[in-house]
Amino acid sequence: MATCFQKAIEHAFKLFTRKIALPVPIPTEDLLELGSLFNQITKEELNLSPDILHERVPGPKDPPVTYMKIIDNNVMTVSVFILRKGSRLPLHDHPGMYGFLKVIHGSVTIDTYSPLDQSHFNMPVASLQNLHQRFGRKIPAFPTRFENTRTFSAKDDCAILTPEGRNIHEIYAESGTAAFLDILAPPYCTERFSQDGFRPCTYYKEVEASVSNPSVRYIMPIPPPPEYWCDEIPYMGPAV
Repeated sequence: MATCFQKAIEHAFKLFTRKIALPVPIPTEDLLELGSLFNQITKEELNLSPDILHERVPGPKDPPVTYMKIIDNNVMTVSVFILRKGSRLPLHDHPGMYGFLKVIHGSVTIDTYSPLDQSHFNMPVASLQNLHQRFGRKIPAFPTRFENTRTFSAKDDCAILTPEGRNIHEIYAESGTAAFLDILAPPYCTERFSQDGFRPCTYYKEVEASVSNPSVRYIMPIPPPPEYWCDEIPYMGPAV
């Protein structure tokens, strides 16, 4: 008998394969239906060892994040991230992607942003000049709308992102070790001339800008933060 996880993955694969064949936005009701399947998944189904979920603050030489790859193909990636207390996944984007994030152990806090049209939300000239003076060169800054800060636990429904909104976020574990299941479709792609699109993972930091609307935030791209790195463990759950 198939587990909730296996049923959810089968449903996701059919939905996102259809999206490739018919490149139109996925209806909200289809996303919510898939989300309801992911909401039922537990860490026990994925056979996560208690040893990797034990509470500890990582030392200077310990990886703050552990990564477990489950599926990685041209349709989607499915993985589990395990964050130690005080660690975070830096602010990053999911260009052109749908995503589902389901906490299966502990809790994570997520700061969520949506991209805005740069032609309608130009960064104030004074703020751009301050960036130029600080870094000695022109720095690109992109407008976003800050959606909210929300904490998710294993009891909560999954967070859903779409290509149009809520697809830039920072995730951190403040209260202890946390683990979440992560589904992205289509997957990241770092090949500029790939047939199905260029979708790199870009990291950002928020920059100060004098704007009247506090929900409008500007972010600038940064290199991968040196404090964020992972080790990897094998997937030992049910076949998918």
